[in-house]
Amino acid sequence: MVALRRAGPTDLDVLLPSSVSSAPSIATRSTRNVSLGRSSRSSLTTPTVRCGREALIDELYVRHRGAGVGTAALREMLAAAATAGAQRVFLETETHHTRVRSFYDRLGFRTDDSVWMSKGLTRHDAGVRAPPPEVIELPTVGARLRRHRVDDVDAVHEAIELSRDHLRPWMPWADQTRQDTGEFLERSVAEWDAGQDFGYLAIDDADGSVVGGTGLHNRIGEDGMEIGYWRRSDAGGRGLVTTWSAALTNAAFALEGIERVEIHCDEANVASAAVPRRIGFTLDRIEDKPIAAPGELGRSMIWICRAGQVRDPNDGEALSEVAKGKRASDAAERRRRAR
Repeated sequence: MVALRRAGPTDLDVLLPSSVSSAPSIATRSTRNVSLGRSSRSSLTTPTVRCGREALIDELYVRHRGAGVGTAALREMLAAAATAGAQRVFLETETHHTRVRSFYDRLGFRTDDSVWMSKGLTRHDAGVRAPPPEVIELPTVGARLRRHRVDDVDAVHEAIELSRDHLRPWMPWADQTRQDTGEFLERSVAEWDAGQDFGYLAIDDADGSVVGGTGLHNRIGEDGMEIGYWRRSDAGGRGLVTTWSAALTNAAFALEGIERVEIHCDEANVASAAVPRRIGFTLDRIEDKPIAAPGELGRSMIWICRAGQVRDPNDGEALSEVAKGKRASDAAERRRRAR
């Protein structure tokens, strides 16, 4: 004879070792619930009924079949759901489980028109993005990208000190102090660890010095990352920025959920605009924005790249693109100087 009773905490020693799945339940849109259970060393079923207008039976499990336990438990669940006010009961079973489907057929269940859909949950769903590599090698230009560290403060501040005149027209932070740099690095490290932003330094392989900075920034929507960059004034002519930007673009597309990468720069910043053009980005639009640095026109160029569009910055096609777009950039530079 099958006896059903309310399950309680003292049943855990029986339920946990014996069950191979989570406890079955009937869940609906109401918080009202009735819990029923039966346990023994030979059979087990632990339905929970939460009832509203519609009820859902989930994960009904019987340890030993053929003793009528499943039928008795299911009938009790149906009775509990009806008593609690449910008008219809749903359950899920796999298409290929014909024996199980026959069991439910005998108890009056019929195939429904609705379709079950599922999604695997990831760190991204929890608002935490898995990070890109902490180090990205750039052998063609004798450098590497490495994530920020708090103890980089002196090396970064020295690179900024050497480049203030070069940075000041375009970077609002060009005159920051050593303390400002330290606070920035602390924030950057925390944002990396939280899966939000991913800041890098560009390190020269020859002497280990900082030759610039860059990063993947989470500020253009869930499906995109923005690349920003700056270069030490005496490190030009090597293709550093185009090379690391292409590498970062590829790293961004390796992250879950990323469908586009953007680079934003002022229309007057000719050197900066040459970078996305050379590596396969397309100028999507130009937006007015407040002027933040003395060299700007207040017109932000929005360059976009999608997966599969990244080009090697050293191939002939990329070099041709730079030449084709240079006239437009030169015109912008003339407008800036005429102000």
